[in-house]
Amino acid sequence: MQLKVCQECGCHFEAAQAKQFLCSRSCNQKRRWRLKRLAEEKEHKAKLYQADQEARTAGLPVLEGIGIDQTQNSLKEVDGSLTEERWSPPTLSPPQENILVTTNGNSSKWLDLFMEFITALQVDTKDYGRISLRDSLFESQLIFLKEVCKGLDEGIHEFWILKARQLGITTISLALDLFWLIVHPGMQYGLVTDTDDNKQKAIIILKRYLESLPKSYRPEQTLHNRTNLQLANGSVLDYLVAGTKRGGKGLGKSRAFAGCHGTEVSAWGDGRGFDSLRATLAEKHPWRIRIWESTAEGFNMFYDGWQQARDDPHAQRCIFIGWWAKRDYTLDNEPRLMEKYGADEPNEEEAGKIKIVKELYGYEVTRGQLAWYRHKQSTGTVEEGTIEQNYPWHEYEAFVLTGSHFFSSTKVSDRIKVIADSGSKFEAYKFFLGQDVLGVSLEKAYVKSEVELRIWQRPSPQGKYVIGCDSAYGNNEHKDRNVVSVWRCYADKLVQVAEYASPDSSASQCAWVLAFLGGLYKDSLVNLEVNGVGWQVIQELKHLKQLSNLGVLTPTAAETGDTTGDLRNPELFTGNFLSGLRSFIWRRPDGVYGAGGFYHTQSTDQTILTMMGHMRDKFYTGELMVNSVPMLEEMHKIIQNGSSIGAEGRHKDDRVFAGGFAVQAWVDSIRPGMLQRGETYERVLQLEADLNDPIKRDARNQMWTRLVTTTLNANDEEKKMAELSRMWR
Repeated sequence: MQLKVCQECGCHFEAAQAKQFLCSRSCNQKRRWRLKRLAEEKEHKAKLYQADQEARTAGLPVLEGIGIDQTQNSLKEVDGSLTEERWSPPTLSPPQENILVTTNGNSSKWLDLFMEFITALQVDTKDYGRISLRDSLFESQLIFLKEVCKGLDEGIHEFWILKARQLGITTISLALDLFWLIVHPGMQYGLVTDTDDNKQKAIIILKRYLESLPKSYRPEQTLHNRTNLQLANGSVLDYLVAGTKRGGKGLGKSRAFAGCHGTEVSAWGDGRGFDSLRATLAEKHPWRIRIWESTAEGFNMFYDGWQQARDDPHAQRCIFIGWWAKRDYTLDNEPRLMEKYGADEPNEEEAGKIKIVKELYGYEVTRGQLAWYRHKQSTGTVEEGTIEQNYPWHEYEAFVLTGSHFFSSTKVSDRIKVIADSGSKFEAYKFFLGQDVLGVSLEKAYVKSEVELRIWQRPSPQGKYVIGCDSAYGNNEHKDRNVVSVWRCYADKLVQVAEYASPDSSASQCAWVLAFLGGLYKDSLVNLEVNGVGWQVIQELKHLKQLSNLGVLTPTAAETGDTTGDLRNPELFTGNFLSGLRSFIWRRPDGVYGAGGFYHTQSTDQTILTMMGHMRDKFYTGELMVNSVPMLEEMHKIIQNGSSIGAEGRHKDDRVFAGGFAVQAWVDSIRPGMLQRGETYERVLQLEADLNDPIKRDARNQMWTRLVTTTLNANDEEKKMAELSRMWR
């Protein structure tokens, strides 16, 4: 008896014969299946070889060694058992030309090579045991590879991967890391995890990958420990831990990486450490690559990076991979569960999410997948309120960490889509604030970061307006912007016409902007947040009204230069220009009508619940027409925890609350009178259209002239008859 190692499963066994290499019949059968697969792969590789030769003939750039010699693989029988003569794979030397060049719109050349590479990699799966990585690829992993491949073809080298749980993205990313180190000699690469435990897990996976490679394919290692992996071709992979607490601002210090893979970035503790790491990354290396993959875990550092990547599509690529991208997440093979959870048609919320997935990602969620999701919700295996975070349908839903969405993601996304499809445009301006209100001036803004004032509709002489103002640090110490939101009122609708938002203005300057917009949209009711510095805004506004009443705020001709059309006309700051700006009076809902109240609104849990409840109801019914995409994006972040409503963490909700104060003023003070007068949206627009129609205006003027002439003639006749009567007396 001899102690041997099984060539199939790697276990130790006592062999009865010298030529026995497998421990059992089961391993022998596995070997037969694997060799059969190798025979099929041989045919596939032959096709790759033929394609390679055709590319060479056509003079296209190719990777040396991508083709294979068809005589290298052979199967033979030894003592009644099939065994194999392993073919010696080609040397993966660095290409002389860019292998990321596409041909006739096909995928990058390296993708085929990578798929061949992962055939030999072994991975331990929780459902199927140890199998080939290529044989176990999920659709989610294929989406990841195709999107990264597409981005590299387009010259993009930085990728943000927002994922659901258990999709295998980290597993396939580690295989890509190893591949990149092998095919690009001298590559300096960083692998950054959130915790030391996850670093050790990544090292185990990489060791398994290296051990499973054929010897002739396996790169020579000069060193592999818990600190780094060094290959004989000069490539180095450093293992780093970002940590989950603050204080990692030196992450990546004294390092210089051409490639970097960060996993579970949302759990990293310090944004300064992340900035430090990114500062070490190459900017010019031809094979540079950066992969940041994570679940969402709320509005955090990863969310900030995701948003920045969204704003920089030519240099960074955002890739969202939802739970539906894993085909295992289905109950198609569970008839009893399918009967219970898959019998009902999608409800309104589910149908909306299915529609969003189809429109944004081109994926059709099946009935079996929907049943699986319902089962996941009902079993309580996911902590309440976090299923959207762990198994998100779309990217807007993914970032909710605690509480629940206050505004429906479907409704908000639909409104954003309506704005995008309609091509809605706004006038963009930047304020220049001087030493007093007369120094306020506007200038066109052409850069997104400089836009402070957005105007969708110019003032209408017949219009009635409400203005909501949320001053900096009024509701939360993280809300550091002054926001003024202007809305036009109708009996059945409230339409956003202008919005100002800036972190650079003081309390007094916020009052000046409010006065400017109040003078522009003359018949207006303003509702201020009086918490924090809101009192300063109110005091400055009272001071401006006093000066306006005294006629002190009368600019000279030189100060009224018209720089932006009719927005800065000479009449804007002349006379009592704030006479049309009235203050909202807050009264208890259960108070006696006409009883005393308070100017503006002081935020408490109860007043915010009431105000935001009105806002949500009007938004759902279509009465609230939001035109600001930044405001809609903030609405995505509003969550409710008990009686508390607001954006999570350090994120902004100033635009939403400013709109909420405007909604409150409309509901309590403006809408009742407009309902009595029948000033609905359609009726008012029709009346204004008639007023602006020259034909109807001329006809109306002629009718009015005839009416006045007839009336005057009738009065003259009456006077003549009265005079004759007096004469006959």
